[in-house]
Amino acid sequence: MGVKGRIVEIVRKEVENLGYIFVDLEYRKAGRNWQLAVFADREGGITIKDCELISRQLGYELDKYPDLLRHSYDLEVSSPGLDRPMRTENDMRRALNRNVSIKLYSPVENYRIWKGKLMSVGNGKVIFEDEKGHSRVFDSDNISEAKLEVKI
Repeated sequence: MGVKGRIVEIVRKEVENLGYIFVDLEYRKAGRNWQLAVFADREGGITIKDCELISRQLGYELDKYPDLLRHSYDLEVSSPGLDRPMRTENDMRRALNRNVSIKLYSPVENYRIWKGKLMSVGNGKVIFEDEKGHSRVFDSDNISEAKLEVKI
């Protein structure tokens, strides 16, 4: 397991132990500094106080691994946003009956991008109702990206 994989393992455990949903993290060079950006959520959304709590706990826990994070870094904890990518079946289940945008690796009926309502997820399949009301079934393995369609 690489450095990022180990960081993900530690961060996921801590975020979930606090009762939140671990979404993703990015460990990258940002100008002269390194940045560890952690994205967390929970049902009903995440607040600034939630981010502060997670940040304090992660800072404490990550300090136990000085050889893992060899550079000083800025820790940032935030919401993944309304249009966050859905990476797992659980992410998609939370979006059932909502409008989504799905990008495919291989086109279906000559289209790689589909928009419509997410109807069902499971057994490696995603059932989707397109904008014209037609039901479509996509293999989960063919989905490169899925996001909620946010209309403001």
